[in-house]
Amino acid sequence: MAKCFRIAAAACVVWLPAVSTLLAGEAKSTTTVGPSFGANYSLPGYYLLQLEHVRKELALTADQEGKLQDVAKRYAERLREGPKVDWAKLKPEEQKKIFEQARDRYAKLAEEVRKQVEQVLQPQQLERLKEMEFRQQAASMLYSSHVLDQIGLNAEQKGQIVKIREEAQRQMQQIQNESQQKTLAVLNAEQMKKLRELTNKTLSGAKGQGK
Repeated sequence: MAKCFRIAAAACVVWLPAVSTLLAGEAKSTTTVGPSFGANYSLPGYYLLQLEHVRKELALTADQEGKLQDVAKRYAERLREGPKVDWAKLKPEEQKKIFEQARDRYAKLAEEVRKQVEQVLQPQQLERLKEMEFRQQAASMLYSSHVLDQIGLNAEQKGQIVKIREEAQRQMQQIQNESQQKTLAVLNAEQMKKLRELTNKTLSGAKGQGK
């Protein structure tokens, strides 16, 4: 399930800069009009479903997971569809027109997929998922001072948020340091020596390339 739900997480956003580059006249080859995406399944509007702990918290049944998996596969297949276009032969206005058509097509497709997902989930599951999506996005938005001012946070509240972030960063750094120490502790003396030699070679090579 995890493998299936991680196929187009960035599909709806990665293609935008790619097409923007084409509009700038930088593309020279024949390409399919559509987003480029990696080897991960996802569902537009509900990207958190690609996370296993989220699916567990929602208590999805095997039947629901199977249906969502099918929706994700069909979505990925439809993303690959698109006419072949030789961008080098198109005028800027023609490229812009194709871009707008592709943008509208994928917006419509994303809306269709969102509706399909909502039909699979139970009302309480969908409500919980939307709340989780909100909390994730909201927490990120609070990094913007403009947003803090817009929602009316006072100086004390802003200070509390700063302290929370600083503590979180401190804990993350501590976890990272402990993880590094434990990982290296697995190696014996001979392995550590070889690793140190490889590391020195890598660093020396990087310095040489930088000259």
